[in-house]
This record gives sequence, structure tokens and C-alpha cells, in this order.
Amino acid sequence: MNISQRSRANPPEPLRNCPACPVRNVSVCSTLDTDSFAELTSIGMELSIPAQTTLFSEGDPVHSVYSVVRGVLRDFRIMPDGQRQLVGFTLPGELVGALLGPTQPYSADTLGPVVVCRFPRTAFWDYFSRTRRSVQGVYGSAARDLGLVYDQLSLLGARSAERKVASFLVGFRDRWHRGGAGSLVPLPMTRQDLGDYLGLGISTVSRTLTALARRRLIVIVPGGVRILDHAKLEELTR
Repeated sequence: MNISQRSRANPPEPLRNCPACPVRNVSVCSTLDTDSFAELTSIGMELSIPAQTTLFSEGDPVHSVYSVVRGVLRDFRIMPDGQRQLVGFTLPGELVGALLGPTQPYSADTLGPVVVCRFPRTAFWDYFSRTRRSVQGVYGSAARDLGLVYDQLSLLGARSAERKVASFLVGFRDRWHRGGAGSLVPLPMTRQDLGDYLGLGISTVSRTLTALARRRLIVIVPGGVRILDHAKLEELTR
């Protein structure tokens, strides 16, 4: 089901709960003062999307930019041979949707229920281009996307499955906690998704996670892992 089909059944709603937004301080909105924040919310809409639903598809014309509030998006491309290549996962507080260019460079669907703020791209850019401070937040999000591309290239180029999995866990923890000290790393994706992203088989992903747990670097918990020794896990990424 694509997003336009879903929208007819449950249309977007005006943004009402922005002051209580759980990701306001780590999203593109974090640079805005009270008046600027109120102006931005006037052009956005809240969209609740069910699990396993396509938000947009590769090649779609770009009409909107999305800021994820809750849930995780899976970003992927379909290769010429028909195989799916995961290019990343978009977490709460992060932007998704092409900021530049006329079409979407990849597809995005929901791993579970997702809530996003949807902004018309033209109005979004018009708004953020008015102040230098605000537009820096948008450029920061674009730089993050570029950084994630380089991260994936590094992961795919790593020879060791242990290094790939450790690097992913360290990077994912940093994105979830944004510089905080949290040790829980939610993993809402399947082992197949994780293997596709890292260029590993499902059994290799499972064996590697189990090996890290046996070394007491992590503990596997429902829905993710908890890092027990961040310093030693990070050593494996080098």
C-alpha cells in the first residue's frame, strides 16, 4: 500500500503537540526559537503510518520532506537485477526525503508504526532559507545523510563480520542517544535486514551477535541489544 492510498483512509492532521515532541531537541527544530518554531508548525502536518507501509518509492517526484517523530524507516533501492539493497535506516529526529533533486533517490517503508511531520518541500526550503542559523540545521541533516553513505561503504568494505556488526552497533547507539550515555540499542529491523545492510548472511549476523554476547561485550535483549563494554566494542571497529 502506498502512502497516497493510506492517506485517503486516514488523512494527515495539523501539528498540535509540538511543544511536547519527544525529539524536538535533536531534530531540525532544535535551532528554532519560539516564534520560528510556531511558524514552522503552521506549514507541517502529522502523519501516522502503519507498519510495513511505503512512505515513498524510488523515482517518485519529491513533494514533501519528512521528520521522523516515532518509529524507524527502512531505506532501500532496487538494483538492476531486482535485488534489494538497503541503504540505511532513518531514526526519530532525522529527516528523510530528498532535500535536493526532483525525484526520490531511494524508497522508504516502515518497520513498525511510524509518526512523521510532513512538510511541503518548497515551503520547507522557503522557511529555512530565511535565517542562516535555521538553514544550518537542514544542511546538518544533509551532511548526516552523506556521512551514513560513507559509513555503509566502510561497513561493506570491512573484511570481518565482527567488525561490521560492531561498527553498526556503535554507530546505531550513537544515533539513538545523540551523544548521551545510553547503552540500549533498539534493533527494530529483522536479521535479514541487518544482513542485507551489512552484506552478510542471516546466520553470520546471528553467530556474530551471539559471539559478542559470549564475550560480554553486549547482551541480547528483546527488541535489540544492550552494550556492556562500549570501549572494547569500539576497539573492534578499528
